[in-house]
Amino acid sequence: MSDAIKFCENCGAANRDVAQFCSFCGTTFNNATAAMSKSSTPPASPMRTIRTIKRRYSVVSQIGQGGFGTIYQAQDQRFPLAPRAIKEINWTGGPHNPSLQEAIEAFKQEAEILSSLMHPNLPRIYDYFEENGSWYLVMDYIEGQTLDELIVQTPDGKFSIPQVLAIAIQLCTVLGYLHSQQPAIIFRDLKPGNVMLTSEDHLYLIDFGIARLFKPGKEQDTIALGSPGYAAPEQYGKAQTTAQADIYSLGATIHHLISGHDPSVTPFTFPSLQLEVYGSSGTELANLINRMVNLDKEQRPTSVQSIKKDLLRLVGQSWEKMTRIPAPPASTIAASRLRIGEIVEARITSIETDGVRVMLTQGKEARLPKKEYTDKTLRIGTRIQVCIIAITTHAIVVSSKRVQSVNAGWAHLSEHYQKNDLIKGTVRRFNRGGIHVTFHGLAAEIQGFIPLSHIVSIKKTDDENEVQSILNSLRGKELILKILECEQEQNRLLLSERLGMQEWRQQRMLELIEELQPEEIRPGIISGVKDFGAFVDIGGAEGLVHISNFPDPTIAHPSAVVSEGQAVQVRVLRIDKAQKRIALALLPPLAPASKQQPERTRTHTPPTLSPETPPTPLPPLKQALQHTKTTPRELTGKNDPAALEATQRISIDHYLQNGKQMLDQGQYKQAIQHFKNAIKLDSTNKNSYYYLGLAYQKNGEYNEALQAFEQTLLRDPTQVYALLNKGHALFALQRFEDALTAYEETIKVSPQFAEAYMHKGNASAQLQRYDEALDAYDYALQLEPQAERYIAQGEVLEQLSLTDEALDAYNHAIRADTYCIPAYNHKGNLLFHTFERYQEAFFVYERALKLAPDNVELLLSKALALKYLGRNNDLPPIIQKILSIDPYNDQAQALQKNTQQ
Repeated sequence: MSDAIKFCENCGAANRDVAQFCSFCGTTFNNATAAMSKSSTPPASPMRTIRTIKRRYSVVSQIGQGGFGTIYQAQDQRFPLAPRAIKEINWTGGPHNPSLQEAIEAFKQEAEILSSLMHPNLPRIYDYFEENGSWYLVMDYIEGQTLDELIVQTPDGKFSIPQVLAIAIQLCTVLGYLHSQQPAIIFRDLKPGNVMLTSEDHLYLIDFGIARLFKPGKEQDTIALGSPGYAAPEQYGKAQTTAQADIYSLGATIHHLISGHDPSVTPFTFPSLQLEVYGSSGTELANLINRMVNLDKEQRPTSVQSIKKDLLRLVGQSWEKMTRIPAPPASTIAASRLRIGEIVEARITSIETDGVRVMLTQGKEARLPKKEYTDKTLRIGTRIQVCIIAITTHAIVVSSKRVQSVNAGWAHLSEHYQKNDLIKGTVRRFNRGGIHVTFHGLAAEIQGFIPLSHIVSIKKTDDENEVQSILNSLRGKELILKILECEQEQNRLLLSERLGMQEWRQQRMLELIEELQPEEIRPGIISGVKDFGAFVDIGGAEGLVHISNFPDPTIAHPSAVVSEGQAVQVRVLRIDKAQKRIALALLPPLAPASKQQPERTRTHTPPTLSPETPPTPLPPLKQALQHTKTTPRELTGKNDPAALEATQRISIDHYLQNGKQMLDQGQYKQAIQHFKNAIKLDSTNKNSYYYLGLAYQKNGEYNEALQAFEQTLLRDPTQVYALLNKGHALFALQRFEDALTAYEETIKVSPQFAEAYMHKGNASAQLQRYDEALDAYDYALQLEPQAERYIAQGEVLEQLSLTDEALDAYNHAIRADTYCIPAYNHKGNLLFHTFERYQEAFFVYERALKLAPDNVELLLSKALALKYLGRNNDLPPIIQKILSIDPYNDQAQALQKNTQQ
């Protein structure tokens, strides 16, 4: 795999440089037309369409048939450069055929599971549906050959050991991914016929149990329990199969590739591999395979991850047979001393279409595959460092030293991920979705991504400039991070500063409660302000200063004297080790007044300010106290306009800062008062009116919010967020025509503002202008694909009775955000109420409940699905859970009454 990557501007995920779409959120890249891989490039000449399915997929050829199933190659009219494979279940044998009914049910269940999977070694599932009595599954079209076909093409039906190891490692990777799902997915039918290799030796696992169910005419090869010779013994019993069954099938497949012996000829009996000729490495490999095909599943390796670890170690061994041969020339002896994994010097001898030829210093020629060649400045004669990755009788294959460094870096990060360790990263750059970080101590730079929602300093705000300012301030800073996802195959490294800091603070709290002593004085930083007091960070852990422990306990609210980020001194009052809590008292920020300043201490009157005598800066707490207890004119001389203006500016900023803090804390009435105070001091300040509008809007006072936003726009007609929120206020007042006008004005000012198109669509939908709404949603999705926009699109499509298209929209929403509960809910409800596909709806509700187990709406939907499926015995625990959350839920009570009857 090439180490060249690019980052998705929507979600920040890392992708291969040649990728057409983001592997995480599905966003189309600008270079999509040039990003086709060799294995999936369609023929250059136009193909004749045989038939069209779902008014979208143009079938160009039939590429396979068997039993109930037919496989076609097709073109997706929405993505003409992306060929698709379509599997169809035919109605052979009539609709009442029990085998067919079983096939259809299994097809729908498997398709529902597979549609959520995304892995480099799995074909991507794009769609599944029913049309004219047949069921269809749409997936990637893969151009390659199965291992079965390749076995026939080899003279003795055997693969070389390095080839087998490369295949087995890829199989371990994809099986590990399947087994790690919740619940685990067991493939149950691993065999050479279900493994496909492309011309670039990239492996795909195909036929996820669907083929074995809808091909009853091939019982001798594929039956419901697996394939004879490859299926584990326990697959023939009544117990549910586990990952150990896949390990058995993997061992049988590896044995077949090495020995050339087809295990289906003598099931459960495997001839000795005779790998002793390869020395201790051969013996170790043979022992591993024998353990994998042990009839007792308890004696097999515990996981495919452990098998992969053993195989990776064996890759680095020599696989030349230990036989006596005549003494070779000196250059051959030097070459034979090469070891896989060794870094050597090389000189480029030719640059060809399939890669780069190099001459090693040992006098042996080697090949650097094109996918490893990223530096376009290389020339013939250039000396480079390479790593030996394969040695065969015909060639030596090398990779760039950088690729090996990248692999080592990923291994280091993966180790941290497995151990659940925290890691430090440095911020390099940012985009709309979050920030990119790199890590210290790695041989090659690997970038990880932190979404905005996982950055500590980013709080919910409607001010885009404020977010940009915060992101800019983080550039070059070191952050403590927790790894959320680490997938080298997908170039995906997802991190969280929020969770990293949370864990680090928990660790620091444990240390600090052992260090601290009552009455100890400590410096700290205000980390949060609440109604009841303030949280103070004292060396990485937080303590609480209750409002009663402030220097002046009579203050109306803690925000009157302290704000986030302010440096303070605190005294330790109590340490509760059991609850891990620290109670603090806030100390006065100023030392006791000296005897030389009795008047100033008693009256709190500062000296007169003048341009000739600049004021002495006061601590922030003193400034805040003065701003709340005095007026600007009291702070200055009557004939001192410059000082008055400066003080007013400080007071306005103070009110704005406190108002925004109240807004963030949900204290909207207090926020409104702060913004009004700022306006009294300066009625020309557009920001004061804008934030006043936000506070009114949050408090549900939409007429007042509208007036505030209009005042903002009088002072700055191009304030984008004021225009947008004016539309929101009008929308809330059900003035949809006026709201639509406001959103259109927003778009005129900012033509690339996706949020404005989204809300234009909402207003158009309320006016029943559905075509206009769909156009607006399409434009918003082109700019920034987001789940909520796909959901809105789906709702309008449902209004137009375009239910298939609506289902597509909800599927896109789930791909855009796999944690979006409303997307699952809409999809499940559409399947349930419109399509009456109760089993599929049940699976959708189940998946959503894994994300939100206490969501009453989802629990009710699941219960109704079970009722329609006739599974009344499964209803009581679900109903009990609903009533434990919402004791007066009418629907749950009605269901309970019905089940008791």
